[in-house]
Amino acid sequence: MTLIIAAVVTNIGDYFVNLFNYGIAPLLYGTAAFFFGLGCIGLMFPGQRGQEHAKENLYRVLGGLSLALLTAVIVGILQKAAGGPPTLPLSGTPTTTP
Repeated sequence: MTLIIAAVVTNIGDYFVNLFNYGIAPLLYGTAAFFFGLGCIGLMFPGQRGQEHAKENLYRVLGGLSLALLTAVIVGILQKAAGGPPTLPLSGTPTTTP
């Protein structure tokens, strides 16, 4: 049994960074891996129509995975366009401002 200890977050930005890094990102990567494996299994079955459908699904999964991996860059670009500091808030450990 895993014990999850809630950390005290002093900044709302750190809350969303932690939410993405430890909640949403693993879910995105796990979902993409599952559907990628499902598409690969679909390629192994005979039949032209099924294989074409599996290839289409693989392309969709890879597109979704690339968007999930580029989330930090997209957020950094939007933050810079909105006039905020040009940082990548989702690039690892949360940053705290003094």
